[in-house]
Amino acid sequence: MAQEAAKAAPAAASLTRTPLPPAPGTATAEPGADAAYEWRIVTLLTLGFGLVGLDRWVISALFPAMARDLHLNYQELGVLIGALGIAWGLFSIIGGGIAPVIAGAVAQHFGIQRTLTMALVGLAVGIVVCLFLRETAPRLVARRQVAASDTAARL
Repeated sequence: MAQEAAKAAPAAASLTRTPLPPAPGTATAEPGADAAYEWRIVTLLTLGFGLVGLDRWVISALFPAMARDLHLNYQELGVLIGALGIAWGLFSIIGGGIAPVIAGAVAQHFGIQRTLTMALVGLAVGIVVCLFLRETAPRLVARRQVAASDTAARL
């Protein structure tokens, strides 16, 4: 019986696998071992989100020029910045919550390289289309304001 167990032991040992070394870039130490790296990431994310919010509010420095050029009063400027904030918030939900889920599913189905390539091609096509636009939003607004003032002057 002991001889059979001794013969079976090497066979059983050969069936077990030795653990693979960790993949490059994966954590091998206990959690919290690289706290400096984690704080750098948190700091970068905080700065990134802070700059996104700041970029939305920097437009208030343009209020005097906007009010003069577009003939807006303070109430209309307040509505404008409020609409900008609501649009920013809604698109943050879409861009930060829904889009990654959709992009992840697309990347799993088509592969990450093909997905990123198609996204960059779409971006390039959009930029080229914008280059050939004859009408921009400020020109369109200005033209409509001139037409409205001409119509009001004729009445």
